[in-house]
Amino acid sequence: MSNTTPQPGDEWQPGLEAWRAFVTGNPILGLKPGQWQLNNAMRHAREELVRRDAARKIRNRYWVFHRERFPIVMFDILSGAINRGRARHADDAAADAA
Repeated sequence: MSNTTPQPGDEWQPGLEAWRAFVTGNPILGLKPGQWQLNNAMRHAREELVRRDAARKIRNRYWVFHRERFPIVMFDILSGAINRGRARHADDAAADAA
């Protein structure tokens, strides 16, 4: 009998594995599935991905990405819906208006 109960950690996957799935699922972005392209994307997206709990660095060595949140947040960053990890939020705008 197989175990179909989600286990702790099932929602996270290794960075390169998640990146390859993201690239394959979004061919319109014209990205490559390799490690260097992931490294370049993370330079610009890291802050926002971590802030939205879509990425975590494990033991200061490698990245893991959330299966549901990562593709959504990364697509928003790469498509310009979020400005390269420097998104403005409603509370930021309210503080500026005060």
